[in-house]
Amino acid sequence: MELRQEVTNLAGVTMVVGVMAAVTRFTSAHSIDFGRCNKVPGDPYFHPDELTGLWYVIEMFKTSSQCMTLTFQRTADGFVGTEVRELLMGSRVGLDHTVSNTGVFTFKYMANPALMRVRWPSVFISKPAEVTVVDTDGTHFAVLYECQSLWVFRRASAVILSRSPTLDDGVLQRIKEDLEKMNISVEHFSKINHADCKTLGEAEVNFDLNDIVGIMKQQWPRGRRARVTKAPPARSSTKH
Repeated sequence: MELRQEVTNLAGVTMVVGVMAAVTRFTSAHSIDFGRCNKVPGDPYFHPDELTGLWYVIEMFKTSSQCMTLTFQRTADGFVGTEVRELLMGSRVGLDHTVSNTGVFTFKYMANPALMRVRWPSVFISKPAEVTVVDTDGTHFAVLYECQSLWVFRRASAVILSRSPTLDDGVLQRIKEDLEKMNISVEHFSKINHADCKTLGEAEVNFDLNDIVGIMKQQWPRGRRARVTKAPPARSSTKH
């Protein structure tokens, strides 16, 4: 009985963490402000091969996630990008987990690969976001800025990447100074902890946000149709 209860509790925690990860994906790691996206210049010397492979996220907008990495795999017209992280709330309840999220990056212009569009299936809005490779030295670090115009709002994020779990403080300071010159606020940045991290496949459970949100998107229309088509209760009749 106790074993069954433990399994039930673990399943409940797993479901809660998975759903929370999916629901908060839209606003986490982003700033929401009035106005449309600013035009940000891309690195004119950027070559797509420089972004391929594993990157450690050193800092990112508004996130409490830990152990975050991004891995880019080249395609004919861009990249497939896979984000892996651990949620702070999951770690606090003792859940040995990772959260994965995969997006499709497409070059806007083949002649200028620093400008891209990205679609994250885990985001409930299907409109792609604009992504700009703002800066990279081609070897040690890269800086990406993502922005999505939504009606009268913009949803923006920036990420500082390194090929190792740390980045020189002088380089980090120079990157932030350059971002401020582009009117990108650096006050939204959060530092990512890379201590005691597990890679994808090493943890007991992985939450694939693409799968979770895909299931949620399938279920919601069914629920709405069920409410609309539900027959009204039959009236009782009394014979006189």
